[in-house]
Amino acid sequence: MSICYPPRPIFAKPTHAGLGRVQPGGDGISVSLRWDPAYSPDEDYLVGYNIYFSSARYDVFSEGVKYFTLATEIAVSQFIPGDTNYFAVRATLWNPIDMNSTGLAHATTATDAYVYPETILSADITIIDTQIPVLDVTDFATFGIIKIGGELIKYYFINSVTNTILTTPDGRGYLGTEARLHAVDGYDGYIQRDPTITYFLGYEDPNEVIVLGEPQFRPPHHAFNEIDGYKRQNEDLLTTNLTASDETNEDLQRYDYSGYHQTSMLDYFSGKCLGSYHGGEFGCACPTSNQYGDALEPGQQNCNIKVRGFNLQEANMRREEMLLEITGEPVVFVRRKWTGIRCSCFRHNNQHPDARCHNCYGTGFETGYDQYFNQRRSDRRILVRFDPTTDDLLQMDRGLTQEFKPTGWTITVPAIKDRDFIIRFNEDGTDEFRYEVLNVTRNKLLFSLSGAQKFQLQRVDKTDMIYMWRAARDVAKFPRVIMTSISNLAVHGPHMHEIVVNEDITDVSQINQTTGYNAGHNHSIINGEIQETLNHTHNIIL
Repeated sequence: MSICYPPRPIFAKPTHAGLGRVQPGGDGISVSLRWDPAYSPDEDYLVGYNIYFSSARYDVFSEGVKYFTLATEIAVSQFIPGDTNYFAVRATLWNPIDMNSTGLAHATTATDAYVYPETILSADITIIDTQIPVLDVTDFATFGIIKIGGELIKYYFINSVTNTILTTPDGRGYLGTEARLHAVDGYDGYIQRDPTITYFLGYEDPNEVIVLGEPQFRPPHHAFNEIDGYKRQNEDLLTTNLTASDETNEDLQRYDYSGYHQTSMLDYFSGKCLGSYHGGEFGCACPTSNQYGDALEPGQQNCNIKVRGFNLQEANMRREEMLLEITGEPVVFVRRKWTGIRCSCFRHNNQHPDARCHNCYGTGFETGYDQYFNQRRSDRRILVRFDPTTDDLLQMDRGLTQEFKPTGWTITVPAIKDRDFIIRFNEDGTDEFRYEVLNVTRNKLLFSLSGAQKFQLQRVDKTDMIYMWRAARDVAKFPRVIMTSISNLAVHGPHMHEIVVNEDITDVSQINQTTGYNAGHNHSIINGEIQETLNHTHNIIL
């Protein structure tokens, strides 16, 4: 077979020249590059690969070679999470008599790769000089070929004491190039050139294949490290902050049914009438401050004085709750996370999590949701009144599909947000469907306080990821709170989680739900085993 010079690398399939694939390393800062092997048409030449990359598409090759390798796959780990970069690979040939490529310095940010050295002249050289003074020869191989301007020079020795590259007269103007004088500033007697002294790149193939790549987080790596910039998101930027409403009403007590209140509205609706009224004496007036907020002395607090009247906000919510006990349904309420530690599937450059992620269920935050436990009911559910709704079965191109979008209302505790979901039950207590909150309408009663909240729901198909989220359906039988063991989490430190269970739970293996929310995350529990989240887990303490 006739061989043309200079020789060029060849491929088993010419269309497979260049970079084949860029794969995220999963740790947010690295990518894996892979390509098909090249072959030499001349047995005297060896095959290697020059790695190019840049953050700008049109600067990939102009920025020069970043690494040299003999492998067909390497990992590069020097990137910023989520940044887009462009990569290319060119096969190259060299004669081992001329160059000692494996004598180059190993790369610190890439596997199985070397770095081409660069330096500049420390003094001008003439057309016949064989001693080339440079600033530094630390990373140069013991022998090889360097390029100064447009001239290739084969050198045979380096002097690390004097920082001198040594050649011979036949080494100047090597491989058909022209020997010239070279000044420190890059002038070669004819034109001004880049003064950088580079290593000879060999005989490269001319492919122009450029592949886009992006370092991403993938399990088991999670996006919460201080180093890489993916920190816990503590501020909800998308939904209204209703935590103040919850905190204001968190101590709401059930209707006391004592004293003047002993007649229950439930008795009225069931046909009983005991001749009393709602309202009347209320509590013990022991104020600790006056109307201006100033603290009162113990003698000024008027303790043990009964007053008549009631807190309008509390009275309204209590009566709404009693109405819900008659007309509403107890449902499990689960809140979507809007803050916390980002899931590993979250792509920081476009804020678009994986909709089928088994870790965050498409929310972008670790474990996705947090169950709300209503402290005023033993089953820990909330009460919702559903309006009459048309249950429709539609014929679509993809087949039959159901459409059911009910509206409902409940009291203002807890605050319900868009994208939360509820679990509704059949009359026999089995799960019916899960419903996603589409929108919420709130009203104000008096004194700028919330009166009620009305919302629209959408029945979710049972093939949706949301059905995989584990919830505690009913803890009506003597609910109790158990704790997990203490575990350490990077950045957030030691912490524990609460688990609400009922008396039916007599063994740890019976627990299938989700822990309480703490330190920006919670955990799924499968058959008593707390699942790992953010590279840590806990044990259950009974």
